Amino acid sequence: MRSIAKFSAGLAALVAVAPITLAATAHAADATADGAVYFSYGTHNCAILANGTIGCDRPVLTMAASGYGFSTPQLRSPQVIADPQARDGFDYFGKPYTLPGGNPHFDQVVNATDHYGFPALAHAGRMCSIGPKGIFICGTPSSGGGYYDRIIL
Repeated sequence: MRSIAKFSAGLAALVAVAPITLAATAHAADATADGAVYFSYGTHNCAILANGTIGCDRPVLTMAASGYGFSTPQLRSPQVIADPQARDGFDYFGKPYTLPGGNPHFDQVVNATDHYGFPALAHAGRMCSIGPKGIFICGTPSSGGGYYDRIIL
């Protein structure tokens, strides 16, 4: 009889907390005061701005596979962006896309699914999603499931 009472108490606590948790995640993708939605994926901190520009801050020094069984250091620009006037992502030095204290993880801001049913974030006519094999891509979705003017992380 005690196990039923414990189960009932635990179930009651879960039911009481669930609406609070769901309410918190339901608004995670809301835009900030400047109209941007911020998120992180892997080592990148990104944002989709109100004008549709997608930008990511990224590590400058990374290790890249050489194809010969070892890795070599690789220097990159600190940012990559794709804006509505550009065809693809390009290196950039400018506005930071990282909030003080870090951006929320992509899973916390997901508000849609892409053409193939993968989790996605849609904002300002742009979309970011994690596709097959964990490939992260952002851009303007096309009707055929691809992306125009894109960033691939």
